Amino acid sequence: MRIIITEEQLRILTETLGVPNNITETAQEIYNGMYKYLIGNKTEYIDSNFNFTLSGDFNIGSKKDDNGNLTPDFIFIDVMIFVNLEKGYYGSLALNNVSQNAKQGDPEDETLIMKEMDYSIEYNAIHFNFKSNYYCGTTYGSIANYIKKNWKIVNTKLSHELKHQYDRYKNPNIRIGKRADYFSKSDYSNPKLLSIPPMNEFIFFMYYTSYFENLVRNSELYTELKQNKITKNNFKEFMSTNGTIKQLIKIRDLSLDKIIMDIKTNYLKELDKFLNYVYPLWDLNTVQIDNKINEFLKLINIDIHNLKREYITNYIGEITAELMANHKKYLNKQFKFNNNERYLEFFYNEQKQMNKKAGDMLNKLYKMYDLLGESKINLLKMFPMSKFNIIGGREELL
Repeated sequence: MRIIITEEQLRILTETLGVPNNITETAQEIYNGMYKYLIGNKTEYIDSNFNFTLSGDFNIGSKKDDNGNLTPDFIFIDVMIFVNLEKGYYGSLALNNVSQNAKQGDPEDETLIMKEMDYSIEYNAIHFNFKSNYYCGTTYGSIANYIKKNWKIVNTKLSHELKHQYDRYKNPNIRIGKRADYFSKSDYSNPKLLSIPPMNEFIFFMYYTSYFENLVRNSELYTELKQNKITKNNFKEFMSTNGTIKQLIKIRDLSLDKIIMDIKTNYLKELDKFLNYVYPLWDLNTVQIDNKINEFLKLINIDIHNLKREYITNYIGEITAELMANHKKYLNKQFKFNNNERYLEFFYNEQKQMNKKAGDMLNKLYKMYDLLGESKINLLKMFPMSKFNIIGGREELL
């Protein structure tokens, strides 16, 4: 039996699955504005960075007003676009990363330790960071040509960043610990810090599955589904090759024990180099491998918690004895693994959380199937490893 749903029902279903109404359309609108601006100045050369403002009636999400009429929820009229160009001995022009920020008020008192302040967005900013070769002149036109050639990637990243801003608008009262946890893992996921690939990847996955990053995966995937015109007929094929899905499957099956074994087997030189930098007086030839690994993990644990403490104090000031007394339980929870006795517990706890978050997110993303065109494919046969519930005579992913 074919079931036809109304546009309103589709909107409710889409937002229930974590995708705000109109987010992909707004991403496309911003992309169009970027391209038009860049191509309009195509012959101008770029030294290092520049910015411009796009104006329009941008909106994400929807809500009902007092009369029950549907109106846009998160409305903004300006988007500041920052283009940063890092020159080095790179190949051709490439997009390194995209980020966002929104101006908000300053913290007022220690209640910030429990939540962030309510805030109104004064402006939105999206940053595009490119890499370019020293010897290749980069023009506005070359940036325009790049984003045109890679428009699917750019639009997906725009949806990702817009969802971050929408989440902060919808839920400003997030405990400071979550944001400090997010930023500390984000900063430490820089591969240049450790140069030991298995551990770099583990820490990057900590960031990838953090609270704020988990919130944007649905919008990210939904944008990819729409721009690739995926239907139920080719949903399985798309999901089996999608980068986000592959990443989450890898995280779901992640094992700290295997990572440690990988370091012992393949990265002892890199490990010695790292430890020699921290402890130049050590004779590493006399230190057992297991002790090297343990010291390595202790150092990472301390560094991550120090970054977390730094972010918390940047928001609320120094953690005084009085502040500690007022919020002892909450602050102790933020730093319960910050010692040399519980470092392994910290990493195994992170692995357990990552495994669960990735598995849960996979099941949520498979539910995107319900938003697509009709098909006779049986979901149980398509995703036999997933959890299902039988509702109204049809299979539904849990």
